[in-house]
Formats: sequence, C-alpha cells, structure tokens
Amino acid sequence: MPARLAAIAERLPEEGVFCDVGSDHGLLPLFLLQQRKALRAVVTDIKPLPLARAKEALAAGGVADRAECVLADGIASLGGRGIDFYAIAGMSGETIAQILREGKTTLHAGQRFYLQPMSHEDILRTHLSVEGFRITEETVIRENGKLFLLICATFTGMPGEAPDPITAALGMYLDQHPGVWGRAYFEIKRDRLVRTAEKRRAAGLDAFDQESVLARIREILKEEP
Repeated sequence: MPARLAAIAERLPEEGVFCDVGSDHGLLPLFLLQQRKALRAVVTDIKPLPLARAKEALAAGGVADRAECVLADGIASLGGRGIDFYAIAGMSGETIAQILREGKTTLHAGQRFYLQPMSHEDILRTHLSVEGFRITEETVIRENGKLFLLICATFTGMPGEAPDPITAALGMYLDQHPGVWGRAYFEIKRDRLVRTAEKRRAAGLDAFDQESVLARIREILKEEP
C-alpha cells in the first residue's frame, strides 16, 4: 500500500461505506474491504479503462461483491448510496473544490473527506471553509521522495468565513506541529515563493504580493528574513 493511501486508510473509522473518487487502480478500496475497515465501497473513475482495472483488482481480491464500480465525473451522481467517507486524491485543489461544489446537494452533515491536493491548496482550503466543511487535520506524507499533503475534513453544511491569505496558503495545523515532513513541505513552499518573487522583480512587475506568506513560513522555520 503506498504511503499516501495508507495515511488515509489508517484514519478511517471502522465499518462505514467508503467512496474512492477517481480510484484508478482500486488499491485503497481493495485494502479497506479486505481488512473489513469498510462495509462497502463505491469506486469511481471518469475513464472506462482505469475503472475496468479497479474492477479486476477487486474481483481478484475477492471483494467484488461488496464494491460498486461507477463511471462518474465527480460525486454529483452518487447520491442515495449511503456514503460515509470520501477519498479524493491525486488532483489539483481547484479540481477537488469543483467536485465538491458540483456534488454539494448530495452531501449530508457528518460525512468525512480525505483530500490529497497536488496543487492549489489555498483554493481548496478556502472552498472548504466557505462551503460548510470543517478541516480537522492536515499532515504531510513522504512517498518515494515526494511529499503529499493530506487534508481531513467533515461536512457540516454550515457556511463559514473565508480564511485570511496566510491561512489559505499554509493551513491551520501544520504550522503548529509541522514535524520533519511538514518542515520540508514549508521549505518547498518557501523556495517556490522566493523563485516567483525573483521572476516578478526581473520582469519589472509590482512588489511580490505574497510577502506576508513568505514571512510566516520563515517564522515557522525560525529563519532570518
């Protein structure tokens, strides 16, 4: 089991109905069903071939009778299946936010979401805060030399306020107890912001508009400006 998927599996409560959105290979639902961590699984993908691969893996693993494979774009068409937990991984934060936005009418309070954005975390965090989700945890996982962000959230249905730019960019939890991979995550973000600032200055553009985010990262890393 890849580390980024194992991180989701270990956080799932026992014996709910699990939905893997954009499953591709079906590894996560296969593991959860084999370990009896999920009663049933809804496995989706937007393309027929990956869905067929997932279906074959589930059949070979002896759990096909507890899995439903659905050709679907997002979650908007999945209502009525009693889903308790969703995993959406390997997409940009913007795409994940769009999936949640389009499927919002099918959601109910208490459903849990395990999200792994590959980029645009700020857009996803803002959507979650505004559209009735409560972020409960953020952590960074290392797999094959790469870092992956995991955002855990619960749907409440109660709209909230948009986070300030620093919170949207960096989250609410990692800066408090970043750990070794959290620190590495912030170092990568720092380096990207520095490169962006240098390119803007070289192009004669206005002052770097995320200087406050960069300052906060340096504070977390206990670095001098």
